Amino acid sequence: MLRFVDYVLPKVDSALDNALHVSFIEDLMLDGDAPLLQVARQLLSPKQLEFYVAIRNWETTALGQR
Repeated sequence: MLRFVDYVLPKVDSALDNALHVSFIEDLMLDGDAPLLQVARQLLSPKQLEFYVAIRNWETTALGQR
């Protein structure tokens, strides 16, 4: 699935790119130190990981979560 996302995103406009990232990546629950979570984070591309971290940081500050 992650390879498909990386394949498709360069072919879409920026609005769809953002919508797909938000829809897909914001639902990932990859926080924590469990070994499987660490492996899962390593499967993300650098762009996906950057976006994931940005969403989690925004949630923490804007929504007062965690």
